Amino acid sequence: MERAELLRQLDVMREMGMGGAFMHARTGLETEYLGREWFDLINACADQAESLGIESWLYDEDRWPSGSAGGLATADPALRMRYLRLSRPTLSEFTWLERDAVVAVFAARVDGLSLGACRRIERVGDAAPSLADGECLLVFTSAPMPAHSFYNGAAYLDTMNADATRRFIEVTHERYQAACADRLGRSIQGIFTDEPHRGFVMCDTHGQTGPDDPAWVTPWTPGLPAAYAERFGHDLLDHLPELFLRKDGVSVSPVKWRYMELIQTLFLDNWAKPLHAWCREHGLKLTGHALHEDTLGAQAVPCGSLMRYYEHMDVPGVDLLALGNTNHWIVKQLASVARQQGKKWMLSELYGCTGWQLGFAGHKEIGDWQALLGVNVRCHHLSWFTMAGEAKRDYPASIFFQSSWYREYKAVEDYYARLHVLLQRGEAVCDLLVVHPVESLWAQIHAGWATWLTTKAPDLLPLEERFADTCRWLSGTTVDFDYGDEEHLARLGGVETSPRNGEGPRLRLGLARYRAVLVSGAVTLRGTTLRLLDAFRDAGGAVLFAGEAPSHVDSLPSPAPAALLARSRSVPFERAAFQLAVESLVPGLLRIEEAAGPAGQPALITRLRRDGDTWIIALNHPSGDRDRDTFTVHFGMHGMHVQEWDARTGRRYKQPATSTTAGLSWKVSLPPLGEKLYVVTPHSDPTLQARASCHEVTRTKASGPFGYELDEPNSLVLDQPEWRLGSDDWRPATEILRIDEAVRARLGLPGRSGMMVQPWARAPRAEASATAPLALRHHIHVRGRPPTDAVLVLEQTALWKATLNGRPLDLSQDHGWFVDPCLRRIPLPADALRAGDNVLELVADFHEGLDLEAACLLGSFGVYLDGAQPVLDASPDMLAIGDVTTQGLPFYSGRIRYRLPLPLRATGAGLHLEIPAFGGAVVVLRGASGKASEILAFPPYAAELAPFETEENHVVCEVVLTRRNLFGPFHLTPKEQPAIGPDSFRSQGEAWTDGYQLFPAGLLAAPVFVQKV
Repeated sequence: MERAELLRQLDVMREMGMGGAFMHARTGLETEYLGREWFDLINACADQAESLGIESWLYDEDRWPSGSAGGLATADPALRMRYLRLSRPTLSEFTWLERDAVVAVFAARVDGLSLGACRRIERVGDAAPSLADGECLLVFTSAPMPAHSFYNGAAYLDTMNADATRRFIEVTHERYQAACADRLGRSIQGIFTDEPHRGFVMCDTHGQTGPDDPAWVTPWTPGLPAAYAERFGHDLLDHLPELFLRKDGVSVSPVKWRYMELIQTLFLDNWAKPLHAWCREHGLKLTGHALHEDTLGAQAVPCGSLMRYYEHMDVPGVDLLALGNTNHWIVKQLASVARQQGKKWMLSELYGCTGWQLGFAGHKEIGDWQALLGVNVRCHHLSWFTMAGEAKRDYPASIFFQSSWYREYKAVEDYYARLHVLLQRGEAVCDLLVVHPVESLWAQIHAGWATWLTTKAPDLLPLEERFADTCRWLSGTTVDFDYGDEEHLARLGGVETSPRNGEGPRLRLGLARYRAVLVSGAVTLRGTTLRLLDAFRDAGGAVLFAGEAPSHVDSLPSPAPAALLARSRSVPFERAAFQLAVESLVPGLLRIEEAAGPAGQPALITRLRRDGDTWIIALNHPSGDRDRDTFTVHFGMHGMHVQEWDARTGRRYKQPATSTTAGLSWKVSLPPLGEKLYVVTPHSDPTLQARASCHEVTRTKASGPFGYELDEPNSLVLDQPEWRLGSDDWRPATEILRIDEAVRARLGLPGRSGMMVQPWARAPRAEASATAPLALRHHIHVRGRPPTDAVLVLEQTALWKATLNGRPLDLSQDHGWFVDPCLRRIPLPADALRAGDNVLELVADFHEGLDLEAACLLGSFGVYLDGAQPVLDASPDMLAIGDVTTQGLPFYSGRIRYRLPLPLRATGAGLHLEIPAFGGAVVVLRGASGKASEILAFPPYAAELAPFETEENHVVCEVVLTRRNLFGPFHLTPKEQPAIGPDSFRSQGEAWTDGYQLFPAGLLAAPVFVQKV
């Protein structure tokens, strides 16, 4: 890394509206991690950030998950994560192995997952055990996590082992303390920990790092049996078969629950708490997120209860990947603990895995509901220091200068800054506590019960479904709620029979107070939870059961929950009845007509906050196929004044409202992705005016074609050359990453991917790696007059030699960079290209440090795809309405400035422009002089045209594209994917196509001029 470039990039971040940066080692790092140069650069960035008035934060790992320090902390195998494995060898296959590896051996009768009679076999020398008819061997062994390239040849840390955590802190945190000195707690605000976990519980991990039989292994640490005996008074080793299987076919087991509770405690006591304590001792705030929150199973598998982890963070956070993740409980769990434990700041790592094609509307779709539910620290995933080599596939897009829209991004950040300011005022009006049912899943785990992100056992899926339905149905009401973790309830809960203001009994959890409690979807409750609910009910508190009562207490069958249900309220687990029961149980001041969407999905997300005598109402219309965009707000207070606060512009308006005996009401027009913020106050502000009302006079479509300008040269991607290694024959045109993989395999070199050994960790080996001459041959087809201004864009130019049509090219004639400093611009001679076929040949001595990447040609030309074969021809004179990828710009990814002529009868004042559909990130309206007047960041894409925009009878509509059609993935099918990551660029089989998978770009529907008066 280069110091000057890092400092330049911090300036860009501030320009984009960012409040700071997390300094994170990502894939492709060449600078030695935690070496002297690394710390010098960290300090330079911290000093620069301080001078710019933005924050700098450390990050405690090379890539992720936090704990191995890039393999430095786990060089000692004794500190690596361990697993307990259940295997079923035959007698002839069985061996006692190494004495330390065998934990326990049993003879048992097993039918599928059902465990019958079972006896433990004690070792007598090396003699093989004997089996009765119908018995099989159950062998439990312990082994460390296998070494893996993702940990630079080491493995992950045993996070249930205090000695391992101490070593991680020594290698990471204490080195930062020594190197950064008094910056800690001053210019360096805190440290981010990413995806720590305590191992995966009997889960199919879909090829993630770890054992090759993940469904039959579970986390283990040497001190676990002793800790189990101390806490529960039993020998865990005697009950290991019941941990993996179902004793007598019974699904709920106290052994399973106790094991899950214990590894949760060990994880917190030996990892989370020491990290938090160290940070507090050294003036740093601890933030980040643990691994996976998406479902009950997703959090139970690697972490147990995430709500319990949040307690040990100053700025607790979540990780919300991809675009379609609308699991509101992810943020509700976070916000619940924050409210209960007085944590002001809540972080979300968002926009990861979304791909280059995500525009500002997508950023809003992901960000809005999280902001309304409590997130107020936005950690953008991610902003690359470089796109060199494998780094360009590190979960794009780069929310940074590499994106053509980065100069407009401040509009997004300013919007969220305004939103957060208002949504942090006062306190949330939240009167309902929902008992979190994750421990009901703990009590029913078994071998192979889950996949990477969710439960898969058919009999456990109803628990997942009820958890999801409960959250979605509650979100379809105006009743706000928190979750309560059962361990928190036991330790921090209580009943207040005489609360403040004489408002009736309250259930207390930490700093929060609740008027009612909901039990929904649980199979077992802790005895402490049941006793607390009994006491709350005895005090007159409201307890509501949705569906059947739990059948177990402390994972043992019990009639006690049903007895509590009998003297509480209950409702069938059916959406309409459920929502009606909740709204009658906790009646509130806010009501929205037509607030429920299809199938119980909320048509609006609503939040109500109170700040003294002022109330804040926030509404959000999530994206989706919903016809309705007009709603009525009812607020049950009199004598108040309503203001609308516009987070997009920072302006405030008077909101007219009708006052009745029931309170205030007003109409809201709110299309999908729309938001409204209202402040209801007893104080009138005479300076505020209502929004001006106007009506349409005329609507005129601008049908095109239009004159246009590009802000970058057009692009031709060169990613499928012919190739040969050494003296081999030339091989047919092949996608460049497949060539890279084939060459490395031929030379016995490790492949590149997001899981590869980091360059800093392999540097000595790379210098001495096998080499062989490699040649690539790109064919560039020119139809018509060849361009005279063509520029070749190439990485690692010092390692290549190039010829074009046999003519040597001087790759040292570097004219700066394109998109990213790693992409160097090499001007071609004016007469280098000719009509017909042109051959660009690149030659290098291949070694481990050479990255085979796509090249690119820039220039004043059009590109036309003949199937999968691009052809250069003249640039289009005009652009029609429709996808520009079929109009000569298939790989273009910059800005297109359309010149839209004004309607003949346009009067200037009151003239509006609507952009019904476009392919890109954002639209900017400019006057004829080029001056920007309006950034249309979010839908609806419409604005009144300022007078200067109409001076020359046309307006410039600038569509800012994304980089998806320049950087891909190009050959992944279908192109619309739930998530984009490094493997998306190396698709195989049915997920591969030879052709280019491009996203529509440009004006996709005719703009409309609307005259209003």
